[in-house]
Amino acid sequence: VGGWYLYNIDWDRAYEKFSEAIELDPNFALAYGMRARTSAFLGNEEDFRDDLDIALSMSLNATEDEVSLINALAASVADGTNDAFNSTVEELAVKYPDDSMLAFETIFATMTSIGPDAVIEKANALLERDPDMTPAYNMLGYAYMDKGDLDSAGKALQSQVRLASGMANPYDSMGDYYLAVGDNESAVKYFEQSAKMGLTASIAKADSIKLELEKEEVE
Repeated sequence: VGGWYLYNIDWDRAYEKFSEAIELDPNFALAYGMRARTSAFLGNEEDFRDDLDIALSMSLNATEDEVSLINALAASVADGTNDAFNSTVEELAVKYPDDSMLAFETIFATMTSIGPDAVIEKANALLERDPDMTPAYNMLGYAYMDKGDLDSAGKALQSQVRLASGMANPYDSMGDYYLAVGDNESAVKYFEQSAKMGLTASIAKADSIKLELEKEEVE
């Protein structure tokens, strides 16, 4: 569940779920590692390093594959890139081909380098296997926007809203879509909904558009 929230960009709830896992099993090394990763996304550098140190110290209690992920996280911190983590995830995705989160992570890790067509192909393949993998719809929507296929982008992002209506990020993504099609009023509506649900980055987006709309009214 923590991983689900993590990939749906609901990092506060991801942090809570990894914390619950640790409460249930204080020796769960990978839970510390994943909570450390979540803290990195949240910008909590001290929590990130503390949890990563604990994960490393507890790795004797973990499985071989869990240890490989924890060590890869630590290596990525040491060299300042995600190369070690991404490489390890790719290896594990081959070993566990039915794991949707590992499959999603492999696309996420390479999406900036492989181009939108490859992202679309991989995301659709993942969704054929797991139609409820909502982060893949988000990835698909932005890849279609990169290609200028706004109709397909809208459909993909609407699917994410439908399947993850209780999360903020899908509404933020729909705001980006409406910006792309030039519907600023709808964009504001979705950004404000995302902001109400806790995604603070949406506040600045909504305020910026409202400022532009006010300028247009004056002119």
